[in-house]
Amino acid sequence: MTNDRVMTQRSHCNAMVALDTADVLAQRVVNLLSHGRRITIVRRYVDRNGTPEVYAGLTPSQEPNVWNRNGSSGFGVRLDQPGRLHAFGFSAQAGVNDTEEGEWKRYHADDRVDMTEIIITGGLDGDGPARDDHLEIRHWNTYGVCEEIVVAFDNEGEW
Repeated sequence: MTNDRVMTQRSHCNAMVALDTADVLAQRVVNLLSHGRRITIVRRYVDRNGTPEVYAGLTPSQEPNVWNRNGSSGFGVRLDQPGRLHAFGFSAQAGVNDTEEGEWKRYHADDRVDMTEIIITGGLDGDGPARDDHLEIRHWNTYGVCEEIVVAFDNEGEW
């Protein structure tokens, strides 16, 4: 499987984070963050009936951290809100998340541990801010518990 789809599909691009996709996905998220928009995050655990946590008016507190070294690749960003600190990100590890194709095979075999699915609209190179820009991150931990993070951007551009 190639990165062509991840690099060119603007709307509702669904991808698994793996060593062969993490750098492209990270760049798309960096591009989404580059427009100076305020951010709203909704977090929830998919397998629980709890109320989602909503955090609005967030801004990046520093430049995003993007890495590809020592058998891992990923992205992370810290966000400020008065009195609170938030973050989101994703990563892939050698021997666990080597290829997107392998991750999709595990996903469809219901072997959903230590994996991350991304759904992204926007963030392509050369894209400006758009009303439909958004990011969804679904991460299954070692125990198969899925946390979903939805990242939305305001539509007003820089404040």
